[in-house]
Amino acid sequence: MNVDIQDYRGETALYRAARYGHTDSIELLIKAGAKIDIQKNDGNTALHLAAYYGHTDIVELLIKADANLNIPNNRGKTALTLAEEEGRTDIIELLKAEPARRAAVAAQAAKQETFKRNADSVTQVITALQTHKHRQPAPRLKRRRVQPPNKVKR
Repeated sequence: MNVDIQDYRGETALYRAARYGHTDSIELLIKAGAKIDIQKNDGNTALHLAAYYGHTDIVELLIKADANLNIPNNRGKTALTLAEEEGRTDIIELLKAEPARRAAVAAQAAKQETFKRNADSVTQVITALQTHKHRQPAPRLKRRRVQPPNKVKR
């Protein structure tokens, strides 16, 4: 079943659920694989409508589902712009804080990937050392002491 079917205005079930504040429907549609950033004919997404109508819980769900915060509608307005115009302070704070949170998550993921690569390299080195057959060292040659030449007395 395609949960992303659009009507003649470009509205999807997710879009309508965001508009009317149906949090349970949003959760179900996200779990069913609904595309978060589909734009209606006017360029608005579900995030635009949730921000405009002040549905903070839905904005949070859409953000967690990785909604694009920077999509402008046909009038050049993002969800943040609409929230600001409507004085939705909770939503404004959420939308302004999210880029920093996403950057921190990405940085942490990069650190973990680097750590994993380094750990894999160390494991490979240890394995190589454990399986390497040691050769006997070459025998040491005896050094002969060189006697200094006899000094001639005059």
